[in-house]
Amino acid sequence: MRRKGNKMQATSTFNIAIIGVGPKGFYGFERLLAQIRERKLKQPIAIHLFNQNKFFGAGNVYHNDQADFLIMNYANKNINIWSEAQPKAINEETPNFISCLSKENESSIDQLAEGFASRAVVGSYLIDGFTRLCEKLPKNIKLFAHIATVTDIEKCGNRFRLHTQDQAEGEFVAFDKLLLTTGHLGCGAGFLKAHHSGQYIDFVYPTSLALGHIKAWSLVAIKGFGLTCIDAILALTEGRGGHFETFGSGKLTYTSSGKEPDRIFSFSRTGLPMVPRTGKADDKMPLHFLREDVLASFKKAKSVSFKQTLLPLIRGKAEKTSC
Repeated sequence: MRRKGNKMQATSTFNIAIIGVGPKGFYGFERLLAQIRERKLKQPIAIHLFNQNKFFGAGNVYHNDQADFLIMNYANKNINIWSEAQPKAINEETPNFISCLSKENESSIDQLAEGFASRAVVGSYLIDGFTRLCEKLPKNIKLFAHIATVTDIEKCGNRFRLHTQDQAEGEFVAFDKLLLTTGHLGCGAGFLKAHHSGQYIDFVYPTSLALGHIKAWSLVAIKGFGLTCIDAILALTEGRGGHFETFGSGKLTYTSSGKEPDRIFSFSRTGLPMVPRTGKADDKMPLHFLREDVLASFKKAKSVSFKQTLLPLIRGKAEKTSC
């Protein structure tokens, strides 16, 4: 796999860019390779992957060098990076997360099923899966991985030109198709590259940089009570040497290191904490697409109703949007 700095292929090559290669980008990459293999395409294809860091497959949220106290909110038994749909991207066994975890820890699947792993461990699973895809590329595929942030897209006839933060003029041109994933350049998606120093923190990742300047015995207010809030609290407690212990009664007791804030106030609209997802059958929803023909039909309508028009598409009950 070629790295940053590779210019575009000749115009006879079909050029595809995937912008953002965290879990969503991984899924798009895997499905793309599956379709190329299934359709037995022979045309030379160049796939360019743009990610903001070196953790291709894991992205910003699941990179595998973060603290172990940052955990998933989804039970181990439900994590699987490999699509169950046909066709397959690679013709070999593709184990789910719990199978890999069981083999690595030499523990039974039943023991691990209801547990919640760290995001770093899940990141390693994602990166391993990405590496396997790269090793099993069809012969007509050339792959280029760019550690870069895409900041703009320019339409050039029937093709697209990308602009990146540190790009030399004309380096990335003539893409035939683009896949954009959420999170590549959103709120805080760039992640901090230097230690934070202000009183107001708009994004807490990575926690070691964003929260490191908060002094012991200070007062901290957190807006919201979801997963990000829990990560921030963990970073300011366990991340500073505190730990939980279970005594005879089974009750967890927190032992302070003395480096934590004096108090942490969490403000929430409901007052309810985030509830981890157990992954029951009703949690699983099929993917659906808003295609151009569906969007074009909106223009013909006199009015567009969220309840009558959009909600059926979101729920996947409109025949035109089903996978």
